[in-house]
Amino acid sequence: MYQAVVSPVLLRSRSYVFASCLLPLLLLLLESFAQSTEDSPGMQRLTFKTPDLTEEEEHSPFFPKSLRCDGCRAVAHLLFSAFDAFNREHRSLRYDLPESEILDLTEEACGLAKIREQGYGIKDIDGTHRLSGPGLETEHMPGVIYGGGRWAARVYEMCGSFFEEVGETSIYEAYQRNPQTKIELETFLCNEQSEGNIRGSCHNTQKSSNEVKTEL
Repeated sequence: MYQAVVSPVLLRSRSYVFASCLLPLLLLLLESFAQSTEDSPGMQRLTFKTPDLTEEEEHSPFFPKSLRCDGCRAVAHLLFSAFDAFNREHRSLRYDLPESEILDLTEEACGLAKIREQGYGIKDIDGTHRLSGPGLETEHMPGVIYGGGRWAARVYEMCGSFFEEVGETSIYEAYQRNPQTKIELETFLCNEQSEGNIRGSCHNTQKSSNEVKTEL
């Protein structure tokens, strides 16, 4: 029986010729599609840019004033998520945790390595710099995120400030008042009606308490 043997070199050569002929055609089709998209009425081109950071945003160890509300809400999300996950696994405790367990939970939730895993960063939203990451509506808004650097450290620093000035037990008690939603905890941490208080980061900002609640 006669059996044809095809050289591997010949096969590679033919594949190369085929690819060489196909590539220009694909490029032509992509260019044609892009042109038709630009010329089509009602079509809008989306462009994103990397945020241009201010000196404070780039070098300060703390959140700039314009980003403290977002930072506080991120902290509230981290703490609520830790409390909620633990209590779902230990329903028999009925939210009644010993102080030692509360300290362990808050320390774990606000550990620097844990925060870095969340991928917080800054994003340009309609010309305004906003923190983006878990617990914030900006996480799902289109745009280029500028992460890494000091952002995780700033969330970590804000966590520590809450523990020192408010106390882990008081924070957990605020969560206990309504453990079904993080609104109560976020309001407690971020919407204190006084200036200069760490718990007033979202007070007198463009984002009112009611707006915050509708986004959660």
